[in-house]
Amino acid sequence: MVASTPVPEVTAMGKRKAKQFEKYLAKKLKKDARPELLARLGQSAFRTDALQSTKNLLVPSRRETAKPKEAPVDNAESSDGEPVVVAKKTFVRRVPEEATDLNAAIASIKRSSLNPLSDTAESTSDVSVEPLDTVQEADATPDPLPPWETYFVLTERTREIEEQRSKLPVFAEEQSIMETLRSNAVTIICGETGSGKTTQVPQFLYEAGFGDRDSPNPGLIGVTQPRRVAAVSMARRVGEELGRPLHVAHQVRYDAVVTRDTRIKFMTDGILLRELADDFLLTKYSAILLDEAHERNLNTDILIGMLSRAVRLRNRLACSQPEKTRPLRLVIMSATLNIDEFTAPRLFTPTPPIIRVDARQHPVTMHFSRKTPTDHVDAAYRMICKVHANLPPGGVLVFLTGKQEIVRLARRLAQRYNKRPINAWNEDDDDDGAEGPMETIEPIESEEDEKAQSDSDDSMGQFSMDAETREPLHVLPLYSLLAPEEQNKVFQLPPEGTRLCVLATNVAETSLTIPNIRYVVDCGLVKQRHFDATSGAQQYRVEWTSQASATQRAGRAGRVGPGHCYRLFSSAVFDQQFPPFSPPEIQRTPMESLVLQLKTMGIDHPERFPLPSAPPSGAVIAAQQSLLRMGALCAGDDFPRITLLGRKMAKLPIAPIWSRLLVMSWEMDEYPLLAAAFASVMSVGDPFLDDQSFDKDHTEQSQSHSHSPRTELAGKPPTSDLLMWLNALLQYLAIPTKNARNEYCSRFGLMGKRMEEMTQQFQLLKRLLKQNYPGVDCQELPKLGRSGQQHLRKLISQSLSERAAERIVNPKNVPGLKRMPFPAYRILGRAADDVSAVVYLHPTSVLRTMPPLLLVYTELITAPETRYIKYVTATESAWLPSVDK
Repeated sequence: MVASTPVPEVTAMGKRKAKQFEKYLAKKLKKDARPELLARLGQSAFRTDALQSTKNLLVPSRRETAKPKEAPVDNAESSDGEPVVVAKKTFVRRVPEEATDLNAAIASIKRSSLNPLSDTAESTSDVSVEPLDTVQEADATPDPLPPWETYFVLTERTREIEEQRSKLPVFAEEQSIMETLRSNAVTIICGETGSGKTTQVPQFLYEAGFGDRDSPNPGLIGVTQPRRVAAVSMARRVGEELGRPLHVAHQVRYDAVVTRDTRIKFMTDGILLRELADDFLLTKYSAILLDEAHERNLNTDILIGMLSRAVRLRNRLACSQPEKTRPLRLVIMSATLNIDEFTAPRLFTPTPPIIRVDARQHPVTMHFSRKTPTDHVDAAYRMICKVHANLPPGGVLVFLTGKQEIVRLARRLAQRYNKRPINAWNEDDDDDGAEGPMETIEPIESEEDEKAQSDSDDSMGQFSMDAETREPLHVLPLYSLLAPEEQNKVFQLPPEGTRLCVLATNVAETSLTIPNIRYVVDCGLVKQRHFDATSGAQQYRVEWTSQASATQRAGRAGRVGPGHCYRLFSSAVFDQQFPPFSPPEIQRTPMESLVLQLKTMGIDHPERFPLPSAPPSGAVIAAQQSLLRMGALCAGDDFPRITLLGRKMAKLPIAPIWSRLLVMSWEMDEYPLLAAAFASVMSVGDPFLDDQSFDKDHTEQSQSHSHSPRTELAGKPPTSDLLMWLNALLQYLAIPTKNARNEYCSRFGLMGKRMEEMTQQFQLLKRLLKQNYPGVDCQELPKLGRSGQQHLRKLISQSLSERAAERIVNPKNVPGLKRMPFPAYRILGRAADDVSAVVYLHPTSVLRTMPPLLLVYTELITAPETRYIKYVTATESAWLPSVDK
């Protein structure tokens, strides 16, 4: 029998003693758990000194770059009007030494899910970009971030600038934005046009020390824009607001003003994409802001995919090697709420935080038309006249689809208001001393205009377009091909006593802020290029824009006060025919450049590359097949591999089809400068003014075009539209003065802006030629002789061998062939199975009077019931690979 152990008698404990005992026990448990907690915090890359203080959970703290003990300066303006230094408090969140709830503190560390250092201790040499195409979705574990170190930079803003900034909706969200950036590598900011995110978020980062060499984040603040004019204008505006214009710079194609003092760099997305190809981790940047992501520009989509991996790799290195690498923040800014594709798990896991900013500063009243007009340009004209004659002062912004419509409407306004038509819109006016092509249009005091039925709603139907007004109308254009100095005029105040009227394409839809716009007239249409990857056919279509884009256009009227948007379409059309959002560019553009770029970066399976939206089915495969035929890729065991030729092609800032021609000419040392000039021409495009979409109404005009002076540039006999462009550039380069070049462009109907772009591209390619082939003489200007023409025609034929066509000598023998006044051709090779085999030579071609038997074409354009081949070159069967005829 086992003896029982006596059980000690348990004395009942009173409530007071029991409570004291529970406090003692909790204190003991906390003390025992403290070493483990600190060890876990250390593993999570928190500094030990951040845990030492128990005071002031939120401490106002300001760190100045110079004289830390200097007394703060009041936010006031000096008596002489000089800008004053404006100081601002920031708040630093500290981890308390004595946590009131240990479980909550531990849970907060668990929620952060920081990887241990052993998982991230990778050397720079070990980092590879291959995971980009092998990981379909990002790892569910968020990456660690080094601790945020507080830093503050003073600015020199005037009181006026401070007042303007304080009225912007995004200004009230500064604390929220910076707190989010503190703890997240990727942040999405969603705010409609007018919120101020483009100009203010870079300044928030600037004041937090980003870009300052002495700060914990010394790298540049990079801000991308889809358009050059936006990058240049936004850089200028931010520099003015900061009071330190030398700290803000821009870089666009052929124009860079970046210096050693630059801290904020505005650039086009293509510039950053080129830098990313050379430096995948973007080591010279501390923050990247992708603006206007809602436009779904091809380059922006590619950047989002690449940066989703680059940011992850960069921050892992920053945790494991903080003495060598600093973290990188990514901010994606969108003007619409369509951000689901930006937050997909294949890009970012966990989902990045989303900050929504209020939209317009002022309400905008929408006015729909009762009926949708068939001629939107005529409807826009009548609406402008009504607004100008009946409504209070305020600028008018009119959205049209292209330059042709802008010129047509401007001439009609000039006729109504008794001013000569503006011919300068058909030319690039580079005369800096002139007032510019858009002069003030004085009204006629009495006139009898045509009577037209009003399709507008009741709010404008009561007004008459015949009402007299003595206020002049100041008309300005805004489109991408306009010279920069002319584009900048829309940002200047109009002459006193005039009403500003801006006729623009969708370039004015986002980013740009035109002062004093109170009225928007929106045709609701947009011109977009569509590309068929299987056939190579492409066409421009004028189609309804998206509901999101229409909202962006309307927002232009609410920047300075309550505004009005007059939509030249009915509400039923808006609801039923407008898509919610515009389709991404990646679904309507060739993929060869993207695939070649990804292959160069070591991404073996481009079809697996994480993009916000997938390209059309088979587009990537078709692009790889095209690159295989070019020799840029070669067949591999598992996937096509990039060749040495492909790597050389990828280094050139032109499309693969022309970079191959250039590399081949350089390698053979045959007319290298001539090839560089030709590649420059092809990278810019058709420089002639009258290059427009063809229809039956233009037949007679196009045929008479054969007697224009530009036929002198085609040679006798003409052999190529492309070589005519080249000859135009070579003669342009030989002209020494600016005025003489302007006269030359005027004589031959050339766009001065494009000719300048070709010149700058030629200079760039000359530098690359000199760097890679030092023995080549780059001093003498190339000449286009007969042998040079034949050399280039051979290379063009090889590059365009998939786009060959044979003339139909006897059209009567082809059943169902439409009778047209232009030569008919039959497409050869692969394209014959993809599109209708019969096409017609475009009437703007210089070869139409002497059509060759065999040619290659650059574009296949689909028009209603007809297809045209455009930009053609005469070739010979010996220059083409074997094709199925």
